[in-house]
Amino acid sequence: TNNMNIGKRIALGFALILLLASSGAYVVYQGVNLMKVELTEILEVYTKKIDQAHILRHTAGDRSILLRSILLTEDEDKILSIQDKFNANVRNHTVEMEKLTTLIEADIDNTVEQEIINTIKISSSESYPMVFAIVQNTVDGFGDESIQDLERAAIYESELTARLDKLIKFEKSNINQAKERFHHSADNSFRM
Repeated sequence: TNNMNIGKRIALGFALILLLASSGAYVVYQGVNLMKVELTEILEVYTKKIDQAHILRHTAGDRSILLRSILLTEDEDKILSIQDKFNANVRNHTVEMEKLTTLIEADIDNTVEQEIINTIKISSSESYPMVFAIVQNTVDGFGDESIQDLERAAIYESELTARLDKLIKFEKSNINQAKERFHHSADNSFRM
């Protein structure tokens, strides 16, 4: 009977060790899973939004350069060439804006992002008719009159850039928060 008690005690001790080990493994698994989620958010969500916002800043900057170039050019062939580049830029900007909108609309719970993208869309839609009119007036031979509208167009373009910068700053703060959660999950897993 004494041998049996020792065998039962060893079996019970072994079962207890297995229970503790499996509980620890589960906690570590949960921590690793949380780290995976945070890393995915950083790489797949926030970084893509930042990259897309930078692309839009670039297309807006190119549009401003093309706008000034068309006003400073007197050669009719160059004016038409710049107009083609301008129209291509507008099409590209529209496509890139849709990509950013899709990325942000995928996160329907984030009202801050929704508000920012709405202001970006407003800036973009307000500036486009004015810059298009400047280009068209220049092509039609009324470039001198368009120079006066350039200042207002520059204000709209600056607003668009500022709103894109606001989105970039917001996404960078999201990345920093995700990194903190990642480190917290890693610390918990290592402790376990």
